[in-house]
Amino acid sequence: YDYVVDASFTGVAGTTVTTAGGSTAKMYATIAGAMAHAQTNSGGNASFLINKGTYQEQVSRRPAALGSHWRVVGEGTASVTWQATANDQTLWSIGTGEELLSSRIEITGIRFDNQSFTGCRSLRHGLEAYVFVEDCEFRTGGSTTSFGIDVSALNLNVTDCLYRGSGVFVGPGTGSF
Repeated sequence: YDYVVDASFTGVAGTTVTTAGGSTAKMYATIAGAMAHAQTNSGGNASFLINKGTYQEQVSRRPAALGSHWRVVGEGTASVTWQATANDQTLWSIGTGEELLSSRIEITGIRFDNQSFTGCRSLRHGLEAYVFVEDCEFRTGGSTTSFGIDVSALNLNVTDCLYRGSGVFVGPGTGSF
């Protein structure tokens, strides 16, 4: 992995660590911090390991290079939670833009939780990127104004995901990015 995100990390953001296998990765305590660095410094492709923890943050990041590939891997839905903290939040807005043409974003092993709030979206993506979501859990709540995945394109592949709650699992894109 290029980036390791660990909610309990207390070191300097972006510190390079060497794994037991000899590879290196940059450490961050937040998903937003790792993705911000990758968006401006990775040359396009980046892989992220999200360690056990609860991440209460909103992220609006995407690959910056045409045709790039981001792979976001959580340690599993039982141990990695990306969680809303208020109404009307979007946990990850992948966005739109020419840079996303032919880009591929893979997301696996994360629980997205906006069950306690209304008007929230776990994932939101626009027209250009190909998004693959696998082995994730989406908890939506409040009403039909909450979405697990809010999509305005057909470039979405969802496999082996669990949905819980009273909101909408996958819905048509609404509003602007």
